[in-house]
Amino acid sequence: MADLSMMESLKDKMSRVGGNAFAEYVDDATSELQVTLDPDKVAQLVHFGNQGGEHVVTLLNAVRRRIDHKKVRVQLYTVQVLDALVRRCGRDLHRELATQKGLLRDLVLLAAKTPASEGD
Repeated sequence: MADLSMMESLKDKMSRVGGNAFAEYVDDATSELQVTLDPDKVAQLVHFGNQGGEHVVTLLNAVRRRIDHKKVRVQLYTVQVLDALVRRCGRDLHRELATQKGLLRDLVLLAAKTPASEGD
C-alpha cells in the first residue's frame, strides 16, 4: 500500500472536504434511496468523465468522497459508478485514477473491511 507524503496527504484531505461541480450528480447516482443503480445517471457521469481535463479530477474527487459513506448500499453504488467510469471513459480518466493514490487506497480499505449488514 502506498504511503502518502505530507503534501499528498494534505491534498488528499482537501479533496474530501466540501462539494464540487459533480458532487450533486454523484450523490444522485449513488443515493441510498434507490433500489438499483440508475443507468441514465451513470451515463451522464460517463459523459462528464469523457470531457477530459479538470472535469476528470473533480469527478473522481466526488466519487472518492462518496466511497467513504457510512451506508453499505451507497458504497456499492459508488464502486459500480467507478467501474462504469473505468470501462467507458478514456485515457484522461485512467491517468488521473492512476495518480490519485488516495482513491486506490480507499478502495483497498473498503475491500478489507469486515462485511456489514445493510442497516449499518
